Amino acid sequence: QVFISSPFIDLQSSSAIGTSALGHGNAGGITLQTNSLTMNFSEITSSVAGQGQGGTITVLGLQGPGTAAQTIALSSDSRILTETTNADPLIPGEGAAGSINLSTDQFALTNSKISAETRFSRGHAGNIAIEAGNQVLIGSNSEISRRSTAGADQAFQYGNAGSISLTSPNLAITDGGAITASTETNGAGGSIVLNVG
Repeated sequence: QVFISSPFIDLQSSSAIGTSALGHGNAGGITLQTNSLTMNFSEITSSVAGQGQGGTITVLGLQGPGTAAQTIALSSDSRILTETTNADPLIPGEGAAGSINLSTDQFALTNSKISAETRFSRGHAGNIAIEAGNQVLIGSNSEISRRSTAGADQAFQYGNAGSISLTSPNLAITDGGAITASTETNGAGGSIVLNVG
């Protein structure tokens, strides 16, 4: 488990916070309590390869559960990612990826990505939930995505994509920004729920 509580969390120039698991072990969750999370060419990830379960990534206010950060801003190829994949190239993974839960007043993506993915795995991708009390901006080739991908082998083609939930009074998607939920497998495609206005 990773737990950080700080008024300002600033990740710059290939900085990273991450948890991972291989085989049957579970990846730990990541919880950030802060007023401001700023990421520039950096990443926060939780990944699992094999049968273990992925960890959930949570960003919320400095006072903990029930509070929201003031700002979450990602730029310059930053990403927040949960994923599940296979540890053995001949055996599909089984573990489910963790979810991503972000609670803030202002949320902005610029050339960056929020993603929950399953690759070559029967495990399901995690859910993404973003709550912004003021505004969400997805711009400049940024993406919020749920994705399930696999090769030609039928054994790998069962991971489900899942839901993306976004709640905010204001949503702006500009300059190639996107919200997507897709599957290339026999698993269920994901849903997108926008609570805007």
